[in-house]
Amino acid sequence: MSPGRSFVSKMLVKSKVETLRSEGNSLAILGEAEEAVLGRLAAAFDPLATDIVFVSGSRMEGLGNSTSDFDLYVVQSEKYTGDPFVTVVLDAQYAVYEIFSLAHATRVATTLNAIDRNDYRQIASLSLFELEFYYRVLIGRALTSHHSFEQLRDSFRRSTIDECVATWCGLRSVVLLGEARQKLALCREAGAYVAAQQAAAAALDSFLAAHGQSYPGFKWRFEKLLRIVPKTSPDFKRAWDIKSLGRRDVSQYLDAVAEFCRDMGMQAFESWSLNDVMCRQAKTAQAIVVNGQCFIVENKTTLFELDEASSKLWQWIATPTRRGDLLDRAEQEQVMTALEVDEVLFDLAMHGLLRQGSV
Repeated sequence: MSPGRSFVSKMLVKSKVETLRSEGNSLAILGEAEEAVLGRLAAAFDPLATDIVFVSGSRMEGLGNSTSDFDLYVVQSEKYTGDPFVTVVLDAQYAVYEIFSLAHATRVATTLNAIDRNDYRQIASLSLFELEFYYRVLIGRALTSHHSFEQLRDSFRRSTIDECVATWCGLRSVVLLGEARQKLALCREAGAYVAAQQAAAAALDSFLAAHGQSYPGFKWRFEKLLRIVPKTSPDFKRAWDIKSLGRRDVSQYLDAVAEFCRDMGMQAFESWSLNDVMCRQAKTAQAIVVNGQCFIVENKTTLFELDEASSKLWQWIATPTRRGDLLDRAEQEQVMTALEVDEVLFDLAMHGLLRQGSV
């Protein structure tokens, strides 16, 4: 931080809003030219001369409307302190500021540009946060420090984000479809339905990215699909129909989703599977043993009891472990069957005790 630098607090932004209102100026885009609104929104953050402020999000893609919020990003040349996320309202116009360091922006670009698209483990380990940030910089428009922003954006490429998102979503679709099948085998129909529904959405997102229509926020997937096929087309209707269960039972819905995923090209990712998901203990969960009985304390507030077999599984995931390796070890040591392993893993995940790191 530079001497005298202060992060713009909500109190300071509010005082600026009151000043703007007292001047009688409307910040709604229907009342002023959007360029003027954006200028005021950038100034409201009170940036340093070296800060890069840019606008991104749905408005930059022609997907928003007059009531959509403004997504503003601030990239600081030094490491910032304070809240990285601030939401303000300026005369009924919503603005969301996210603050990053230049080092973070550079690291994200370098990481994604260098990644091997054929290395599924690398791709699966990417976070949605990284993918989305890369995309937001790429489609952004500078409000301050225009030259510095152009220099930054030169490191971001459209082909890179499309390929990464297409693969990331494809891997996610394969894993979720496998999860849906396992949950159905365990008669967990509600969980199977949700996993299948998510698998279909991920397959569509992968298809869209492969056709140059990625949107890592995944909010506008059907608006993006309309850029590829008309609303009256069978492809659009089918994608819309697969959004929910409809009149099908869960087994029929899962079959329909599996067919949809194949038609979206997800067979390209079938060398990846649910077995490749990395399982690990949640950071907030700790094991205690009382009179030989294992319990898990979650976030110091909730207690879970584990039987002997589940306790062994819990010990195995003290370090990140592939689901496939857990199944093999359980079989070799005759601790539990594959379905019983999944029963335990699904229960641990449901209670927030298990983290799955590959998707």
